[in-house]
Amino acid sequence: MTMDDNVGQYDIEYKSCPCFWGTEPGKYVKKALAYISNGTAIDLGAGEGKNSIFLAQKGFIVDAIEVSNYAIQNFNDQLALSDDSIKSAVTIYNTDVRTLKSEKRYDLTVAYGLLHCMQTMDEVRDVVAKIKILTAEQGFCIIVSFNNRIPLPDVQSYLEPTLLPEGYLKEEFQNWDILDYEDDIITESHPTSKIEHQHSVTRMIARKR
Repeated sequence: MTMDDNVGQYDIEYKSCPCFWGTEPGKYVKKALAYISNGTAIDLGAGEGKNSIFLAQKGFIVDAIEVSNYAIQNFNDQLALSDDSIKSAVTIYNTDVRTLKSEKRYDLTVAYGLLHCMQTMDEVRDVVAKIKILTAEQGFCIIVSFNNRIPLPDVQSYLEPTLLPEGYLKEEFQNWDILDYEDDIITESHPTSKIEHQHSVTRMIARKR
């Protein structure tokens, strides 16, 4: 497999710097520890691994799913800085979430910034259905995705996101217990451009009944 066989929408950034997303775990990954403190986890669209590594540090056994070879290269570089116990707790799978097949069920399913990387709402719905299946009974899921309250900023015009309708996740997970939920507008910049820009995001922690 060459470096160009598996690509993701953020490959421009992953190729341009050693750690595009930084090492601080996502806000809702940290918040989830109030509900679940250990167990098995799957990190769908794991990127450079900041959430996977954090969960492993907290005692989870993590399967990390990522399509981008560039992201995985950065992920492995970050993981190499960790203790052996953390390295052994994280397994990276270089595969596309859309074609992922697994018989495993996880105590925690994470999809942080994944859904808006799908090409269509049909793909979003398919991945949401997969999240529901992968999550064990009484297990938890964390989903964070751009929504359509504001358009994509010009600084990231190369992206082709599918922006979720506001309220979409509440509707999809109405039969789950939604433990924490927010719609927010975030301001951020990245190492590759350093230009401040905004996204509207939905964040959710839910428990399977």
